[in-house]
Amino acid sequence: MEMALHELPLAFFTAIAPIGAGAFVALCVAFFKGAFTDAQLKAIDKYTIVPLLVAFVLCSVAHLTNANNAFNVLNTLGKSPLANEMTAFGVFVALACLYWIIGVAGGLKNRGFRLLCISIVAISALVFAVFVGLAYALPTQPVWNTLWTPLQILGIELFGGVVAGMLVIIMAGADKGVENGADNTLVGVAVLGFVLACVATCVIWYLGSVAASPVIDVAANAGSLIVFLVLFIVFGIIGVACAFFTVKVGSLQLLGWASLVVIILACFFARLVFYGMQIGIGF
Repeated sequence: MEMALHELPLAFFTAIAPIGAGAFVALCVAFFKGAFTDAQLKAIDKYTIVPLLVAFVLCSVAHLTNANNAFNVLNTLGKSPLANEMTAFGVFVALACLYWIIGVAGGLKNRGFRLLCISIVAISALVFAVFVGLAYALPTQPVWNTLWTPLQILGIELFGGVVAGMLVIIMAGADKGVENGADNTLVGVAVLGFVLACVATCVIWYLGSVAASPVIDVAANAGSLIVFLVLFIVFGIIGVACAFFTVKVGSLQLLGWASLVVIILACFFARLVFYGMQIGIGF
């Protein structure tokens, strides 16, 4: 548990930044499946800056400590998993900012062009989530060095991203636009995200509980993390229910914010389980 608590800043970043990016995946689904008026789309474009700012600020403060360090990672692009992760994040931020600027300037009035642009941003968000996971796939950390690591981040992004994206739509007063099919798709994406995150987190915990270590009592370590695992599952199930009502009810903005807090807590506990399983070769 001490290892998990030692990584609190990273746990916050890897729980919340993917959710901010996932909002663009949710918006992509909503634009493809929903129906919005021009006035609603204009309002959505204005509020799209909210999840982008949240993700970027958390990246600068929690992960890089100093935003200027973002330029330093470019020197090791392709050589360092962290550099690759932050470069993927930088590409996502650049594309999302460009999308927002074009949107508020009124350049996304053509539906086809809007769908193309949001698709590119959504794909970059998914790529970013995968690279966050790959940054931890280290040969010296056998518990982390599996596909379950990026799958956990991807699940977090989809799970929380649906509610984050819906909040943008709700703040824009455009929640009616996700009725007639789009709402069911969004709920499905949230459920898929939770299932991915849940299975990945449970597998990572199991792998950590049976890992070999000459120094760490892996059984005791895994036992101390059960509380975080249980909290993740409990908050996650509540979060799925909250996501359902947020998408279906829509106009209740307070419910949306409460749902997002619940899901962030669930994902934070999942990341604590992950960091607690920091059992490297020789440790």
